[in-house]
Amino acid sequence: MKENTTKKIYIVLSNNHTSVGRIVCLRQKLQFGRKDIGARYSHASLSLDATLQNMLSFARKRIHNPFVAGLVQESITSGLFALKPTQSRIAVICLDVSSEQYDKLAARMSEYWNKRSEYKYNTHVLIRILLHGRDKQRYEDKKSFFCSQWVEDILRECGIDIFADEELYTVSPADFYHKLSDYIVYEGLTKEYSGDARTENT
Repeated sequence: MKENTTKKIYIVLSNNHTSVGRIVCLRQKLQFGRKDIGARYSHASLSLDATLQNMLSFARKRIHNPFVAGLVQESITSGLFALKPTQSRIAVICLDVSSEQYDKLAARMSEYWNKRSEYKYNTHVLIRILLHGRDKQRYEDKKSFFCSQWVEDILRECGIDIFADEELYTVSPADFYHKLSDYIVYEGLTKEYSGDARTENT
């Protein structure tokens, strides 16, 4: 992250207790340890404001159908985030970035959204990760993503290279949690989050 930062962006890690999400969490627990807190998050989204009402990520397009997926707009008060209000949890990571980085990220997110029909969910690589752990092959298809892969990729493209010092070809939600744990401004039930939350509530 650059110095003299003036803008904030938000990486949102979530666990909405879906069947696919449970498999992702199990795979992460096998990798990081069953008691690892970060391993309980199965999804990653990106937001430009603290309300988290207009997030982008690669996920299912229909609540009850995980096989129809792609780039979607998300909100923590609707969709999967509101399906199980007594169970859904999030960890909100707040990063300071420069105005230049913020503007570039906003523009790229808009470009992705305007061309969303051209992109698909990267089921192939996700399955490899679930079966074998971290994928050691660099995947160069820029038309196919899964959630945490896209968040890491677009941030790096805009000069926000979180994992610059690590050889990670694939990034999981747990990787974001471990790397950025000092920047978590809220952790707890999704329904209890407010845009001005600045303390952990575990």
